[in-house]
Amino acid sequence: PGLVLELHWMRGLWVVAAACGRPVRGLAAPTTTTVRLVATRRFAVFEPSEGGHAMAPAEDGSSFTTTADERAEAAAMRRGAGAASATHDASLAGLPSVAIEPGVQKYVLIRAETRFLVRGLLSANYHKDAARPTLAALDRLGVTDYEVLGGGRIAMHAAPEQKMLVYGFSYGFPWPNGVTQHDLAADLIREAYPGWTVETSDEGY
Repeated sequence: PGLVLELHWMRGLWVVAAACGRPVRGLAAPTTTTVRLVATRRFAVFEPSEGGHAMAPAEDGSSFTTTADERAEAAAMRRGAGAASATHDASLAGLPSVAIEPGVQKYVLIRAETRFLVRGLLSANYHKDAARPTLAALDRLGVTDYEVLGGGRIAMHAAPEQKMLVYGFSYGFPWPNGVTQHDLAADLIREAYPGWTVETSDEGY
């Protein structure tokens, strides 16, 4: 199985600082897998391309890991149909602001009325899969004023490092006007995980 590697930039070289033995879903052997390096000044992660394979270019020259139908499904999920209501405040208070898992995962940032929610899932094949459980919960609560603002990935390195990197983008839930809100997601994560180092980057997918 593949490994999640944490590296540090030291004297002009990337040095492996930690190797987590947890398998990465969909990561094939190194000889057949395309990987990307996503780095900030303090730490970096290697990640596989979607499903362990290189992304196929679209007709316009860009690279998509989702089909047109999948992007259409995400677009249909993106917004609720209703307006804000003060009667939902108590119900929303029961939802945690952040729900993520150790490892490299797809994440989405959701606005639910006046609250913001960060949701990540290791098992999510697409960003809509990371959003779906929370959107279903909002529907059950009767909350219809919500929007998936965008998405990306979160690399969460647990003890002893206690570091996270919030980065990338989502084809299914592109950020409005191309402006990411990873900083907002990172602020919510810092509140939920005091003492952790949380960095952001607009690089990577």
